[in-house]
Amino acid sequence: MRRAPGRARAGLLAVLTALAVGLAAEAPAQRGGERGAPMPKCFGAAARDPERPCVNPKLNRIAIPTPFQAPLEPSEPCARIRPAEPPACAFGPPRSDARRSVALIGDSHATHWRAALAYVARKRRWHGISINRNLCPFTLAKTTSHDRCKGWTRGVLRWLRNHREVDSVFVSANASSGVQAVPGQSRRDTKIDGYLRAWKALPSSVREVYVLRDVPHSRSDTADCVSAAVARRRNPAVRCRRPRSRALLRDLEAIAANQDRTDRVRVIDLTPLMCDEEFCPPVIGGALVIRDIGHMTRTFSRTLGPFVGWSVSRLRRAAR
Repeated sequence: MRRAPGRARAGLLAVLTALAVGLAAEAPAQRGGERGAPMPKCFGAAARDPERPCVNPKLNRIAIPTPFQAPLEPSEPCARIRPAEPPACAFGPPRSDARRSVALIGDSHATHWRAALAYVARKRRWHGISINRNLCPFTLAKTTSHDRCKGWTRGVLRWLRNHREVDSVFVSANASSGVQAVPGQSRRDTKIDGYLRAWKALPSSVREVYVLRDVPHSRSDTADCVSAAVARRRNPAVRCRRPRSRALLRDLEAIAANQDRTDRVRVIDLTPLMCDEEFCPPVIGGALVIRDIGHMTRTFSRTLGPFVGWSVSRLRRAAR
C-alpha cells in the first residue's frame, strides 16, 4: 500500500530526529574543560565558533528539536525557592557547595538564557538564582505592561539587598518591549534611562552586571519552512534564513550598558554565533535556534553556555 504523503513526511522526520539523537549519544566530547560537552561535533553554537571553525555535514538537514516539538520543550530546570518575594528559583550547585552566587533577572527573554548560564554554573560551581516575570524587564521605566510589572523591579532590588551573597547579575530583555515615555523624553531615551537607573539602584554587593544582548527574532512562518526543508532533505539554515537587518532588533538595553559610566556593567553579545553579516539562520549546527518568534530553544541555549563562560572570563580580564 502506498503511504500517504503526510505519514511519509512524519516518518522521515522521526528518522532524522532519531539519527540526530544517536549522534548526540555516540559522539565524544568536542572539547575538554570549560568549552567541552558530550554532543555531536559542531552541534549548535559550536558550528560558529570563531576560534575553532567547525563543519559537520551530517547536521545540515536536521533540526533538534523539531519546530513543532520546540514549543513543548520546557525551560531549564529550576527549583522553586520558598518563601521568596518576588518568586525565584535556584539552579546549579546548592549554595553550600558553590564558590559564588549569581542571579539571572528579567522577562522571558532572560529566562531562555538560563540553560546557557546553568552550563556555566555547573562548570564553575556557581549557585544561580533566577528571578523572572514574563513581559517585565529589569527597568525602573514605566513599561507598557505596567499593571503586570508594577513594583516588580523594586521587589527584585529589595531581594538583592537582603541576599548580599549574590555578587553578579545577568540581565536580558525582549528588545521589542515597550515603555511609556516620560514627558520631555523620547521613548528611546526613557527606555535607556530606565535600565541605567535600575542598575544604579543595585546594592553595592553586586559587583558585576552582565547584559546579554537579545537574540534574533524569527517570522511566524519559520517553523513551517524549517519542517518542509527537513522533510525534503534540504538545508533549513539556507532555505529559511532571515536577513539580519530584520531579524536582529535594536536592543536598547545593550545600548544602555555601553552608555553606563560605571565599571560594573558589561555587554555579552553572542550575535556572531547566531548571525553572519547578512543573515540569521533558524538552525545552526543541527540545533533549532528559536522556538517561536523570539525565544531560544533550551537545546540551542545550552550550546551557548561555553561561550557565555568564555565571555565572562574575557570581560573580567579586560577589566583588570
